Amino acid sequence: MPQSLRPVSAECSFPSITNIHSFSLDTHTIKVLSKRTRTPHFFAPLGNDDYFKSFGIPETHIHMMDWWDSKRIEVSPTSGEPHKVKVDITCTPAQHFTGRSLFDRFKTLWASWAVEEVRDAGDPGVNVFFAGDTGYRAVLDGQEEDKVPVCPVFKEIGETFGEFDFAMIPIG
Repeated sequence: MPQSLRPVSAECSFPSITNIHSFSLDTHTIKVLSKRTRTPHFFAPLGNDDYFKSFGIPETHIHMMDWWDSKRIEVSPTSGEPHKVKVDITCTPAQHFTGRSLFDRFKTLWASWAVEEVRDAGDPGVNVFFAGDTGYRAVLDGQEEDKVPVCPVFKEIGETFGEFDFAMIPIG
């Protein structure tokens, strides 16, 4: 029997959107997050500015990025803690497409994300990869999977960032 999810009580400092398909970007969730006491920083691929502005999110908290663009932000882990954590967020390529309807396909970019915790020199931080809605290779009907080349961006991401401590990768 399907269960409703309880409202999330934890802070969400930087939601990272991979594309604007309706099943990848839930408008209700964006509205709820944007109304919190501490508005999170929203990261999304290029071309989605107007969509996020339509929710009344301050422009200072909307970050539209191209592949390989990086931005450093400082966030407090929770409301009551005085220290801040620095993270570098990099928009990385993915193999996908985008659009919310038949009329806006390929009007905005799609992406994956690499998040690196920034610590003092010599102290490695935690690195996370969010592959989002992507495919390892595009196999068309009638093709043998093992004969289709894999998308080269994943190797490039690995060479650029090294090993990740945690990776969120779709399986399908």
